[in-house]
Amino acid sequence: MNIETARPIGWRSIGGYGGPYLINYGLRGVSEIASRVKIPISAVLGVWEWENIVRYIIVGATTVQSATTVIMQGYNVVKKWLNGILNWMEKKGYESINDFKGLALKNILRTKDVERAPERG
Repeated sequence: MNIETARPIGWRSIGGYGGPYLINYGLRGVSEIASRVKIPISAVLGVWEWENIVRYIIVGATTVQSATTVIMQGYNVVKKWLNGILNWMEKKGYESINDFKGLALKNILRTKDVERAPERG
């Protein structure tokens, strides 16, 4: 998810095998739920950098969890994330997370709407 344009990156691709590469699975899940129901959603999976937190929020997450990254990088990573998010919000002119929460939903195709290639034997 591109945080500048709120548009998906790699429409037909999904993440890798572990760690931060799994974020695309989480983004897909959050966006699918957020596009259907209006409940608070807590995202978790593949959060390594502050941009990943923004990605989750623009696809509809209310909160974002990442215990593994805090354990691996230490508590100072939370301050780094907060500074990154606040600087980005200032640059974009956002005063609140609610200003960009769910912003990308209009740009994402739901799984049922994605054209699939025919199966081949």
